[in-house]
Amino acid sequence: MAMDSGEGRGLPTADKTLVYDAVIAVSQVPPMGGIWGMMTCITLGMLGWVTLAAPCLEWGDGGLSWWMRLLWFGALLLLGLLGVVSMAAGAMLWYVIETRWQARRKTTPFEATTRVRMDERGLLIEGLGEMGWQDVLELEGIPDSTSALIVHTSHFKGVMLKAEHDDVLPVLKHHMAAQAQRNRMKLAEQGPEAGFAFKAMVFSWRGFLGWIWLGHLLAAALAAVILLDGRQGLLVDGLVALVLGGMVTGLIRAIPLFQLGTLGGKRVRAFVLKGCELSPTGQTTPVDLHGARITRRSRSGIGYQLDFFSIRPRQGRSWDLLADSQDMVRLMSVFRKLPVDLVDEQEALWTHDMAP
Repeated sequence: MAMDSGEGRGLPTADKTLVYDAVIAVSQVPPMGGIWGMMTCITLGMLGWVTLAAPCLEWGDGGLSWWMRLLWFGALLLLGLLGVVSMAAGAMLWYVIETRWQARRKTTPFEATTRVRMDERGLLIEGLGEMGWQDVLELEGIPDSTSALIVHTSHFKGVMLKAEHDDVLPVLKHHMAAQAQRNRMKLAEQGPEAGFAFKAMVFSWRGFLGWIWLGHLLAAALAAVILLDGRQGLLVDGLVALVLGGMVTGLIRAIPLFQLGTLGGKRVRAFVLKGCELSPTGQTTPVDLHGARITRRSRSGIGYQLDFFSIRPRQGRSWDLLADSQDMVRLMSVFRKLPVDLVDEQEALWTHDMAP
């Protein structure tokens, strides 16, 4: 799960006494494969669930008494839980396949017990290198662990540090917040011409929305099939459709929420906005914003509330960026000064609400 880096708390811009220097176990986290590979394995796991569920569904086809129908309904609920287990088994299968593929390609990630130093200059990992705090992107916790965490970076990707949270988290959060504060102070003092450095999560709003609608459509299709079949009566079939449809919707919706939540750290990138050029870290050609359509959107639903920029340049790929709330305000002020087609949906909504 992604952890709060504390960048928006207005911490002091420098504290030379806040230093971490120790020899600990460090390992690079191999990049995960695409979501489609994982979904394929999860589908294979669901096939096993369907094989188990078919006899139970056939058993429910006969003329059953009310108490037998309740027993049958309880069996369906148990099968629903087994379905979740089968999906988890599919995800584990993908992990095993990916691990063996990495070994076959002989791509050995860094893993050693080495010196790690964190101070006002940046993060140093002997054997990997050193970077400034602008290139330390996000922190990710490990479930049920207080002695290890993952640091997502621009240069080294994901790096797992095996150290107590009480020792490393205060230092990491402080220096990341201090770097963000320095970036904002530079913007206020020197203006946008000097460049505004910030961090943001890159995602696809259309893809996110597509997953949400897919969950609703599959649930509706499943409910329609169950109700049209009508073998158990309207009440029982309605309950089955409600439970199974809700499970399908929840499982499909979990995919985009998982990508922005637990797996969100690997999507964070560092950017520099200078004039009409937006430069993402690791991309040699900056994004030309001349005449681009930039929209600040606010979207919310069950399990999510997103405030982000949709950037549609005249040429090249589109960008949907989730940034810190303070950086969103500063980016908006910079975009207003650029020759772009800027739309603030929040401002338009506020103006509409205030109209007589």
